[in-house]
Amino acid sequence: MKTATATYFYEPANIQPNQSRVYSISVSEPGNISVTLPAELGLLQGNLTSINSLQANLSSNPCTKGSIPRVTVSINGVPLYQLRFVCIPDEDLFNFKAELGHGNFNYLSTNKVPSNTEIEVYALWRSWNIGSYLVPNERAKNISMTCNYEPHQLGLTNSENVIISDNNITADCVFEDVNPSWFRLCYLSQKINTTTGNTMQYSCNNMSQLYEHTRVFVPKTSAALEARSTIPLALSVTDSGNGIITSTAKNTEKYELRDLNFVFDVGGYKEQRQLASLKPNESARYEVFAEGTGTFTTNVIFKPEWEFNSRSPEPFSQQQSSLYVYNNQTPRITYIEFFFDDKYYTDWNETFNMILSLVNQTLFVANNLSMNMNDTALILAVKNDTTNILNHWGSVYAIDIKNALDNILLEVRPIRQLASNPPLSSETKVALNGITSYAVSNLEAQKQAIVVAKQTQQQYLWIVFIIAGVGALFVINYLLRDKKKSQENA
Repeated sequence: MKTATATYFYEPANIQPNQSRVYSISVSEPGNISVTLPAELGLLQGNLTSINSLQANLSSNPCTKGSIPRVTVSINGVPLYQLRFVCIPDEDLFNFKAELGHGNFNYLSTNKVPSNTEIEVYALWRSWNIGSYLVPNERAKNISMTCNYEPHQLGLTNSENVIISDNNITADCVFEDVNPSWFRLCYLSQKINTTTGNTMQYSCNNMSQLYEHTRVFVPKTSAALEARSTIPLALSVTDSGNGIITSTAKNTEKYELRDLNFVFDVGGYKEQRQLASLKPNESARYEVFAEGTGTFTTNVIFKPEWEFNSRSPEPFSQQQSSLYVYNNQTPRITYIEFFFDDKYYTDWNETFNMILSLVNQTLFVANNLSMNMNDTALILAVKNDTTNILNHWGSVYAIDIKNALDNILLEVRPIRQLASNPPLSSETKVALNGITSYAVSNLEAQKQAIVVAKQTQQQYLWIVFIIAGVGALFVINYLLRDKKKSQENA
């Protein structure tokens, strides 16, 4: 099919998905010209057949991103030319990126910037070549655009025809060419100092790239940056009594915080805790157990969103202090508990449900094998203790959970002694002994996790669930076999 020597031109080559625009084609060739349209394009004005020359306006229909609709041009009934269009969003051809400062590669992944402080913002406009979609793959020429900025102090730019007014700055960017699959960068920097909530508006019009037989055109691209407070945390420190100081930090801003470091200080004695992320409206609460009497200080160091991509991020921090009164010992921190959005860091709800499941399986064995009432009451006591913890979830301290676990451990260990009571078969004895052993060992592990109070999720919960399930099946299987033996003996 002839493609290189054609006398034709069409524009624009880019079709915006799900948005109708007007396109034009022009063909000049001796003979009877006929044009066949793909489903993505329809005739708006003109004709699809003519003699020696043809001009028509087309309208676009919805298209699939990345598809290449083709208009076929035939001369005297013979297909000679294909006009290749590209279904591609405007933002993939021409887009905005902001850099905070220069030299740290701090390209913003958000539209948030700090307020009430002088910052330097580089507005970057990238115009991408789409020649790789065309045949042949060619360089774009005569790249041009006109951009608009708010009237902040002007810095570096590669723009031309910069016009500064009281309300606006306009500037043109013109480039000779751009290689396939690459872009040209139009930049303009400004020094900005504005209040929280204010936005900085950016826009560019009439981005154009010229190719041999077509043109790429984006009518308008716009973006905005919003200034946000550098004090995002609602930070409180409260003496809760009995040597417990409650320190709460809630992210009240519209942006995420990362790499948080909580530094707790009582009389120069310091402990630190790290938190990977705190998103808008999320809260972190620490219950700090301390000896002595004096001043308790929480200092939170964090990285705001506009520093996420910086090679040398600037740390931000907030601090809050409060007096606390407990005893006459030397001030020091003895224990720290962590709550995230008012939930203790370990998923105790799942853990205790797992324990309750184990207890229920043991109770099932007791009920079906006619154990004496004292044995059944013992198992019920374990179940009641576990259920009580579940019912009071969210209103107990981890130290209270630890005490409850101590009680459960005292009660669950004797369950294994039931395996020596008739009328259990040897196989069922092994099953019951095994399942209570899992319960005891897992309870010990959970108790230790609370005492250590490591701020990590328990990575072995799923293993415990699997063991619990296998243990339960093991009991039920041998229970059924035991019943079958009893029926056979009868």
